[in-house]
Amino acid sequence: MSYMPDGVLSATLKDLKTGQIYTLITRPSKYCHFSDKILCGVYEIGMRIDWKAIDVNDYPTLDIDFFKPGQTKPIQEMRNQKMHHTHRTPNEIGEWVYQFNFDTLNMELLLTLTRENTLSIDCILA
Repeated sequence: MSYMPDGVLSATLKDLKTGQIYTLITRPSKYCHFSDKILCGVYEIGMRIDWKAIDVNDYPTLDIDFFKPGQTKPIQEMRNQKMHHTHRTPNEIGEWVYQFNFDTLNMELLLTLTRENTLSIDCILA
């Protein structure tokens, strides 16, 4: 079963505080968009837009996984922290963003989805 919305070709997160853009990838048979890991204090973090964990407005959750540098398995104890799951909230100017704060990292992330253009026409040909 796929939770990914139909027609989504790509996704990016833009940190509105720094202008940094994170291009997200989709792995085959997954229901998430993944970022490359970035350094955050003594950890590496991986950001993931999770379409299986949607909020009441049908928007996906931002999951943050913490890793020891160079490791591929997330640190399980960090998954129990509140910041592991982040839902969209409006910022000061009304944009719906994911706010993530940990250690010295303070991000305000705007999700942008690129969708394929489709056209549906109903007609009767005589």
